[in-house]
Amino acid sequence: MAPPPPSVLVLGGGVTGLNAARLLRRAGAAVTLLEAAERTGGAVVTYRDGDYTVEGGPNTLLCREAEIFDALHAVGLGDRIIPAAPAARNRYLLRDGRIRAAPLGPASLLTTPLLSWPAKLRVLREPFIRRAPSDTDESLAAFVRRRLGPEFLDYFINPFVGGVYAGDPEKLSVRHAFPRLHALEANHGSLIRGGLAFLFRKPAHPRDRGKRISFSFPGGLGDLVAALTNALTAANPASPPAQLKLRSRLTSLTRDSDHRWQAAWTSPVGNDQSGFDAVLCAVPAYAIPQLPLPVTLATALAPTGEIHYPPLTSLSLGFRREQVAHPLDGFGVLFAEIEKTFCLGCLFVSSLFPGRAPPGHVLLTTFAGGSRNPNAATLDDAALLDGVLGDLATYLGVKGRPAFHRFTRWPRAVPQYTVGYAETLAALDRAEAAHPGFFLGGHYRDGISLGQCLLAGGRLARRTAAHLGRPTPEDPPVQP
Repeated sequence: MAPPPPSVLVLGGGVTGLNAARLLRRAGAAVTLLEAAERTGGAVVTYRDGDYTVEGGPNTLLCREAEIFDALHAVGLGDRIIPAAPAARNRYLLRDGRIRAAPLGPASLLTTPLLSWPAKLRVLREPFIRRAPSDTDESLAAFVRRRLGPEFLDYFINPFVGGVYAGDPEKLSVRHAFPRLHALEANHGSLIRGGLAFLFRKPAHPRDRGKRISFSFPGGLGDLVAALTNALTAANPASPPAQLKLRSRLTSLTRDSDHRWQAAWTSPVGNDQSGFDAVLCAVPAYAIPQLPLPVTLATALAPTGEIHYPPLTSLSLGFRREQVAHPLDGFGVLFAEIEKTFCLGCLFVSSLFPGRAPPGHVLLTTFAGGSRNPNAATLDDAALLDGVLGDLATYLGVKGRPAFHRFTRWPRAVPQYTVGYAETLAALDRAEAAHPGFFLGGHYRDGISLGQCLLAGGRLARRTAAHLGRPTPEDPPVQP
């Protein structure tokens, strides 16, 4: 009689947890996934409101990695990828109260009005700036001032950080929040020399695309969540069954004398319990201190409760096309802190993908709050709407009230990889080493983008499979 398949408990049904659970089932493990919310997907949430398709969280999937495309094909999305429109290459920034096109290359950097001539000359000095000592954990702001000058920080990096992390470049660690940037200096001694080397590099994986592409799906990024969920739960005689339990909370987790994890949880249908060979924790960092973990594990993971998540509110607005003076011929606009705007930025959503707004209308998504102005994210709906409309009227020439609007509030939005983050990551490593069979992953450890969360699930699955002695879980390779 064949032995029973190994059993795995997955905590958290965001993209990381879903992808890890799906791959472990493919590798022959019996998977139980607990999700406290009434849906899977975590921060990925797509709303359909009339003829508007609105993303409440990430708006695009940005990647070049072959592993991501393999996963998309494996869950049935390979033929449903919609690349962002060519206009998405254009980005806008704000200086002196005017929206200006961001430079697309070295030549346009020399002519852009976003930088003064002294600032441009300062950028040209970058290859001659000495690299920092290898053990330096420098803030992004200090790194950019040293290599590119304060004006480049104010008008390029500050708005970019506001748009990506909703964060503060004075606090973020360049080594951990922007490892590619840090690696350019560490490996090449210069960002410019490193950038040129990157252009002519061979991809790390022979099937990786040399250039990142930004894309979505016909129904928005919610299609990704639905596909991952369906792939996990679909009947498959060749794989052990998977159990997806929504609105379910862990109430106890212990390790017995046989080194198995004993878990108990509550759900809408009652209480349940079972033993597992491994546990994957894919919940946000701020949720970990609330889990009923063994005392030694809870103590080891205490630093996760100190990871800062600033609040952020997304406000999506629909207008008649004639209400907006700006051509909206790009990805969007980001606002520098020095410009004293209410918003962090605005995405031109209906310019990126088809079907996001009714005919004759446009859809804009704005963001307020973050580390820059956390109080803005907590304003009531009327005050927040007024603040956003003020910026849109001033900088995009928007007239009148929107035909449609939807708020999505995130009291804790994006984990901040601050200076000293190496200590937090080391604590996670020590916790796993001291508790075999317990694995951690997600946006606070593996990168904050949607693509990085998908890849994090793959890494979790491979590490767990190795612990269980199972074959490495991989999706069939697909040529992009």
